[in-house]
Amino acid sequence: MNRKAIIALTIAALLVVVVVVAAIGVSSIMNKGKGLVIIDFDCAKCRGHLNSLEANGPRMAGSDSEQKGAEYIVSQFQAAGLKNCQVETFSCPLFQVNSAEVSLVKYGPLMRMPSPLATPQTFVHMQDYVLQGYCGSYHWSNFMDDLRIVDIGDGSTAANYTPAQGQAALIDTSANTPKNPVVFQYANDAGVRAIILHNLVQGAEDGYIPIFKTNTAYFTWPGTWPDIPFMMVSKDMGDTLVSAASNSKLRLNIDVTSGPMDLCVAVGEIPGSEKTDQYYMLGAHHDTVYNGPGAVDNTCGASVVTQMAWELSKYKPKYTIRFCTFGGEEEGLLGSEAYFAAHESELVNHVKWYFNFDMPNVDIARGNSFDFTTAENSTVPLLNQIKDKMVEKTPELKKYQINITYDDGKWEGSDQWPFASHDIPVTNSWGVGSYEYHTYKDDPSHINDESLQLAGRIAGSFIVHEAC
Repeated sequence: MNRKAIIALTIAALLVVVVVVAAIGVSSIMNKGKGLVIIDFDCAKCRGHLNSLEANGPRMAGSDSEQKGAEYIVSQFQAAGLKNCQVETFSCPLFQVNSAEVSLVKYGPLMRMPSPLATPQTFVHMQDYVLQGYCGSYHWSNFMDDLRIVDIGDGSTAANYTPAQGQAALIDTSANTPKNPVVFQYANDAGVRAIILHNLVQGAEDGYIPIFKTNTAYFTWPGTWPDIPFMMVSKDMGDTLVSAASNSKLRLNIDVTSGPMDLCVAVGEIPGSEKTDQYYMLGAHHDTVYNGPGAVDNTCGASVVTQMAWELSKYKPKYTIRFCTFGGEEEGLLGSEAYFAAHESELVNHVKWYFNFDMPNVDIARGNSFDFTTAENSTVPLLNQIKDKMVEKTPELKKYQINITYDDGKWEGSDQWPFASHDIPVTNSWGVGSYEYHTYKDDPSHINDESLQLAGRIAGSFIVHEAC
């Protein structure tokens, strides 16, 4: 065989190899996802976790209820066969609402004395008004402590607060009203004695009932924290206060404790068989606002993580799978940040992925959209394949519009933040329809059991694909 023939045969052989390799590559791409395992998810059992947590009442961070909630979750981790199960506690600057009484007292001529024949109009705590996070106390002793109500408009500038010096500033909330820390600072600088946010913006579907928001001014406040009661009132209550401001005063008796308290983080693991020191993590916050059951926000998320421990314990992962639920999210991500700080070196160097579950419930009567985001854009196709195969396996899920998109997670709205801010890949998941967010109406009647599997099965199937 001459040299030219050898070269020709070599080139031909190389072409065959290239074609075969290309064909294998195309086949691999075309068949990617066919070997995916779509995990099961027991929605009824998940609902059972939710009911057990809800039965313990609102789980405000630092409370006995929060402690009991964390202990329940750890007990489920243990029952599912997880290892290294424990409740870790962290001392954080928290607050507790001990008592709150608010009434409207009619006054006589010149507003000097309460009218002797009038009965004070009492408002219902949590339904008519809700204290905002890190609110100051106000201890009433006699009518001299009653406060005039001064309507200051939308409170958008510091100058708005001056007329309410020594009195109760009523703010007609609008899109221009600052966030709680700024409102509190303006009020303190002007010598305002109490702050009332008149809800005219949020929650139209529920009649503008009061909503809890935290007040992060507490964390950076110089010196002694001032005793300024700070509340949001319903539209109806605010309208009553405005109409009565010329002949009535506000009577407050509010006791709030602020300072270091212990919050909880519930932890459990499925140890990896090969890469034990490399983790895939799932987490949610188990605390709720103080003023309601917090079924959607975020008992459902904590329940999904709890059920995921049961579902993923059926597999033998090569990597360790760690489950965490955090207290203190509603006060400003305090639990997840404290946990991350305590384990920073370990987490930064060993966490492969963090999956966050915050309000993963769809109220199907109000909408069908469900969002699942990933900080690694390259994983969107695989996650979509998992979603499609899940829906194929469970056709009743076709009614949901499941959106899988890229998002880097570097925003401080939920517990993925400490992880994302250290460049650990994260996912988030949430559904639509929670009009009752942060109100007393966020109860279990708004939970759609079927929808609880969406985030769990997508995240869990991804973990099985990557970690097992």
